Amino acid sequence: MKIVIDMNLTPMWVPELIRMGHDAVHWSAIGKAEDADSKVMEWARHNNHVVMTSDLDFGEMLAASGESSPSIIQLRLGRHIPRKLAGLVADALSKCSKDLAKGALLSVDHKNQRLRVLPLKNVVD
Repeated sequence: MKIVIDMNLTPMWVPELIRMGHDAVHWSAIGKAEDADSKVMEWARHNNHVVMTSDLDFGEMLAASGESSPSIIQLRLGRHIPRKLAGLVADALSKCSKDLAKGALLSVDHKNQRLRVLPLKNVVD
């Protein structure tokens, strides 16, 4: 899976995701820190990447747009320390990779993984 990591997450996610077998890039290697979330979404859509973020705005934008891409992975894990949370993320990605490839919103927290298939209809996480 190709994943672009939003600015609100540390670039230390890149090597963790690569270790899991994914193609990962941090937004800071592509764009500017001050770029709007909509620019990240548009880039991900055009470049066939899933967006990984802790920002709930991405899910809201996706619901409002009615689009079926890009897929979004929302980390709702408090402090996002990659080496401590990599197992939770790896488990979620392995369980949901087929849906993420088709178009989905995946929310991951310490207790649950919640998946919604795109397009979202009148649902905001």
